[in-house]
Amino acid sequence: KVVFGKQWYQRRVRGRGRRGKRSVEEGQSSEKKILIDELIGSFKVSISIEPPHLVEDVKLRMPLEGDGSLCAESNNDIVRSVADNGVVFNVEAKTCPCVGNWSITYPSEATRFFYTVTSVGSFSLSFDAYFVDDASGTQNANYAPCLGIEEYLMIKLNQGAQVLPETLKVNIVGLAGNMVHMSLHPRPLQGSKNTYIVRLRLPQAMGTGGFRVVLEGEVSHGSHFKRVSSTIFNPTSACFRIGRVRNYHALFPATKTIMNFDLSNNSPSDEVFTVVCSNSENYEIEVGDPRVRHPSRPTQLIRSNPILLRAGSTAQYYVVVNAPRTLKHGRTVIVTCTASSNSEEMIEFVRLTEMSERFYN
Repeated sequence: KVVFGKQWYQRRVRGRGRRGKRSVEEGQSSEKKILIDELIGSFKVSISIEPPHLVEDVKLRMPLEGDGSLCAESNNDIVRSVADNGVVFNVEAKTCPCVGNWSITYPSEATRFFYTVTSVGSFSLSFDAYFVDDASGTQNANYAPCLGIEEYLMIKLNQGAQVLPETLKVNIVGLAGNMVHMSLHPRPLQGSKNTYIVRLRLPQAMGTGGFRVVLEGEVSHGSHFKRVSSTIFNPTSACFRIGRVRNYHALFPATKTIMNFDLSNNSPSDEVFTVVCSNSENYEIEVGDPRVRHPSRPTQLIRSNPILLRAGSTAQYYVVVNAPRTLKHGRTVIVTCTASSNSEEMIEFVRLTEMSERFYN
């Protein structure tokens, strides 16, 4: 099941709506476009609208400029279902899909309008999007990217052989007003099939309200496609990142494994943060006092947790895991560290492998 379109709309002021391309029984209509490409043999459009009585006036229309035979009613089974303030259209092509801009029309007097479009099928083009700390070596996926710093966004395509890589474009689209904050071209990740990477810096001005990743391009037969990530990313104004992990990401019997984390306050105001760490085997773990650095001040050791972190400052924490004398060779121990303030919570994971003996001096 692939989500490839989603939009929410709400009128804040009642009044006459903007003029659409088609009219319905009462007043003027608004219109939303749905781009259907040749890889979408069947799809579902789910719509909710208020006031509820307008649901009967919601229409799904095939492209006017589409292929005459493929966009004929005889080639497309369209099943319409209505319940309360919602309507669902299930569309299935009998042969090849009707390619082009399908449209949803609805009365302009609607005070709220929301729709999603999903494609169902084993050959549908889809993608996964996720952020990583580093584009090479050991990768730790981040659920929340940071504003204002360099990040790596990974794009992993399903059915990627069907697209033209040079046409791919990644859009960062905010949830508020569907605003496009950035448009970038990904590059193939060396050694990984159908995987692409985008190097980006999310602007502070976009805020922490959340965004989706929209991927678009062309398929090998020439039609344009657009897909929307199912994941909503909520960036943070502060940033919490793993630094160095000693002992080769391993735990040795009766030995300390030390790792460091950097916590940066990139917001314009001072914040109080607390850092707490735990691990999956409940081994003894210590969070050391942070060293705080600022561009205009000397580095300072702060013996406190929580800590008041001034705007533009970075605190470096050393975390120590004390391994017991007996370990299970090959077992993975997950260290979880959380940095939290009144407004944000950031989580980082480190995977350590238990070893029965030391393999270096």
